[in-house]
Amino acid sequence: MKALIAVWVLVVAITALGQDVPKVFLTSTSAGNTWGAVRDQSQEMAKDFAKDCPDVQVTTNQQDFDYRVGLNHIEVGLFVRDNQFAVTDMFGNMLSTKEKGSIKNGIKGVCALILADWSNQAGTRQKLINGINASFQKGGVMGYAEISGDKMTVHSERASAMRFHMIMASRREISMARRAGITMYIYTNDADQSFQYDVKADKVLSPPAPQAVEASK
Repeated sequence: MKALIAVWVLVVAITALGQDVPKVFLTSTSAGNTWGAVRDQSQEMAKDFAKDCPDVQVTTNQQDFDYRVGLNHIEVGLFVRDNQFAVTDMFGNMLSTKEKGSIKNGIKGVCALILADWSNQAGTRQKLINGINASFQKGGVMGYAEISGDKMTVHSERASAMRFHMIMASRREISMARRAGITMYIYTNDADQSFQYDVKADKVLSPPAPQAVEASK
């Protein structure tokens, strides 16, 4: 059971960044002495994202996002407005804190930041490696991930056909691998279990038949 939980942690933890359009979860807090200060500014944020950042998808699912954008909105009197933005990735890594005069301008800056991070192939590769290794450590599973050229290999003592297909069932992870320039995904226990996924062709490669393996020895 512990091993299966670790697999699901792997699926959830490393794949939330992995579809063609980044998903953004919005949060907001407000303070001040005007009627506007008590409003939920998340709706205003969502409206500005839709208008000024069409390449980002706003989601209300707290378990399925690539970036979290938090707004601290302060409104005092008729003229004082302060909007502080914090942007984190799905791993909780802080990307930036920004202070803007208006929510609209703040969203424009946040949008540019997210899209730049999303298109960073080297950064995506590092996040894949870090996410997988962290999930192994959290689940108490011996394993590690490495990338060589366009091939990513995940070494796990728990590698099995069932766990491999559980991971492959996550289309977001496949998309993330593509974004990282990965064309071949290998999942193995470095012994008798090895599975390959052709990311470029989008298909699982069949393992060689036992007689073919024997004949090749």
